Amino acid sequence: SGEQVDRQGVVVRGVEVAGADAEGLGHDRGDLGRPSTGRHAAGLCLTVDQVVDGAAIVLDGCAGVEVETERAWEIADQYKIPRIAMINKLDRERSDFNKVLEQTGRVLKSIPSVPFQLPIGQESSFKGVVDLIKMKAVYFNDKGKADKVEDIPADLADEANEYREKIMDFAAETDEDVMAKYLEGETLTEDE
Repeated sequence: SGEQVDRQGVVVRGVEVAGADAEGLGHDRGDLGRPSTGRHAAGLCLTVDQVVDGAAIVLDGCAGVEVETERAWEIADQYKIPRIAMINKLDRERSDFNKVLEQTGRVLKSIPSVPFQLPIGQESSFKGVVDLIKMKAVYFNDKGKADKVEDIPADLADEANEYREKIMDFAAETDEDVMAKYLEGETLTEDE
């Protein structure tokens, strides 16, 4: 149920905190709570500090950055927890990937907003994503599962290359060996 913790993390209303094995840290699966509102977020602090290695902040493609998102981000900042933001519900009416991406950079200021995927289509025409690491288009079937992988559509190629370059810049800034390789003009691997 929504009140339980699985072996990989805690789900907190709109925020998935993926991390360490809670049982391996001496916590029973039922010991960790699930804050459901901002007023319960303080309870998340102790949980986050004790059991997670990283956080995945899930943003609604229609609503964008919400108060709970900001609070979860602040908690992650406070405990120096590595995190990634994901935008979902891009197949919904009034979803706007670019607006939400801009909000993450403006409101959640601790890291640059560099997407690792770009949507293919928008709202009801959303049909997949461009994987900016593999530089391939991934299309979904009617059930929302990855169905086929193809070359990037021509109309998204320039944007994909632009964001791929930003990913490379960001990766180079985080590691001296990667920076040296990047500055020498070598291609970075998927792992780097």
